[in-house]
Amino acid sequence: MLGTNGAGKTTTFKMMCGITPPSAGQASILGVDMEESKHEGRRMIGYCPQFDCLWPKLTVTETLSIYASLRGYTGDDKKAAIEAQIVGLQLEEYRHRRAGTLSGGNKRKLSVAIALIGQPPVLFLDEPSTGMDPVARRFMWTVIQDLADNRKDVVVVLTTHSMDEAQALCERIAIQVDGSFRCLGTSQQIKELHGSGYELSVKFAPPPPGQDMQEYVYAHVNSFHQFLHQYATHPHDNNYDQQEHPQPDVNGLNAVFTVNIPTNGVANLMRQLQTKCANENVEDWSIAQVTLERVFNKFASQSENAGMDEDA
Repeated sequence: MLGTNGAGKTTTFKMMCGITPPSAGQASILGVDMEESKHEGRRMIGYCPQFDCLWPKLTVTETLSIYASLRGYTGDDKKAAIEAQIVGLQLEEYRHRRAGTLSGGNKRKLSVAIALIGQPPVLFLDEPSTGMDPVARRFMWTVIQDLADNRKDVVVVLTTHSMDEAQALCERIAIQVDGSFRCLGTSQQIKELHGSGYELSVKFAPPPPGQDMQEYVYAHVNSFHQFLHQYATHPHDNNYDQQEHPQPDVNGLNAVFTVNIPTNGVANLMRQLQTKCANENVEDWSIAQVTLERVFNKFASQSENAGMDEDA
């Protein structure tokens, strides 16, 4: 599975469906050129748009019946295909409800069911869990993951603004900003190549009675910030990243520091931190690799800054 994110994803889908011609190169679906043989290629595509395109006065069953007919189903096979999607997407109690009266989450389920009917070998799912509550979103993730696990002959292209969703579902992830791919690889590859090392989370103990909270916290934060900066830029170790650490994120008694060090320096850092935290008023601490969300925000921030410079 491939996850994309950012502006231009709709244009990418239009190109892959043969609606918009590619500006360069070739767009093909299973070897079929989508510019020359778009109708043949579209037979192999299932598409769930970002915004639900449903007939509001048709019921769930009637909607799926139309798309099953378009896929060539008739008779008992058609009934079985419709029932499989209704059961698989947990739409049983809504089978006779008009699409326009469904909740946002159930509309997304119906849109995904339309894409899945006929078992097409290529699926384009444009933010399939948008507007869903956490339980429904998790269910949708399970449907997509089971589809990829059980059908080895299907390719799923998923777009999302949720890095948690991308990390949970995608074997390969592309981060797309301003219509251009900025990176492509597994979640681990992207974090290693484009992340900023590791994140250190520290929880300080409450200040003594009578001491100002803000002064207390920032005194400890500054102490840790200087410690990490000196540690990562130690003059006797050329392996350490020489960049300055970003300012830590502080929320109450909690602080998150970005530590720009290579993987082989983590063990030594943890030994140093054990001593440091024992001498400071630290209740708890942990260190982990930067999140995919932070990597995406870095790309997005670069894009916003570039746009501001151009406007200026």
